[in-house]
Amino acid sequence: MAACPPQASSQLMSAIRSAASALGSEPWHGPLRHHRGRIIVILARQLADANKRLGSSYWTGPDGHNVGLDVFKAYGIALAVAGRARSLDELKATMTAAAAAYRERPGDPDGYGSATFGEIERDLKALSDQIA
Repeated sequence: MAACPPQASSQLMSAIRSAASALGSEPWHGPLRHHRGRIIVILARQLADANKRLGSSYWTGPDGHNVGLDVFKAYGIALAVAGRARSLDELKATMTAAAAAYRERPGDPDGYGSATFGEIERDLKALSDQIA
């Protein structure tokens, strides 16, 4: 399992377990395996955010749309991208491409899915900068 930040809430810990389980171990044989735990935490933060928003009527608009759905959709795409990546550079590049494709399509009226990708890209860049 990924290393949990010491201040991790129970929601984040649950999201870490879910993200780790969803990713499995198969795609993590190459150089990316050294960063697996940190990448799982990056993704899990978004899953925890989606779950938090989905669980609160505050994030539901008058049309019945909860922005947590947009966060969850973006998380799902990011999870699939991470599952196919073989290196951190490949992960960053494919995540950027997935984010651009997501932003071009309709269906994220409040921009929360796009913001989810922005946070993931920021965190992957920070990880890359730390290990450079």
